[in-house]
Amino acid sequence: MLFEAAGNMNDYNLNGEKGSPLAEDGVTPRGRMNGKKESPFSKGKMTRLKILTAARSLFVTVPFRAAGIRMIAQAAGIRHPLVLHYFGSKEALFDEVVALLEKEML
Repeated sequence: MLFEAAGNMNDYNLNGEKGSPLAEDGVTPRGRMNGKKESPFSKGKMTRLKILTAARSLFVTVPFRAAGIRMIAQAAGIRHPLVLHYFGSKEALFDEVVALLEKEML
């Protein structure tokens, strides 16, 4: 093993130097963004929520066939492949939006 001879892998920082990869407060250097607190939602959940919000507003105002993946992505402020990454298809996204609307009504 690579780290057996050198010691435990956790004894090295992100630069490969001897020392803990954690700062004194236990947060890795990449764990904070400009000193701001992290959101309680992961980045993926936030992206998914942006897509659902944009799709909901488009599906309510534009016919299903006219609301394309690129239009939804543009309204969400993301690149269009992410819509397919999170939902697989426009139909699956539509089904999820309808399910959320049904939950709101109940």
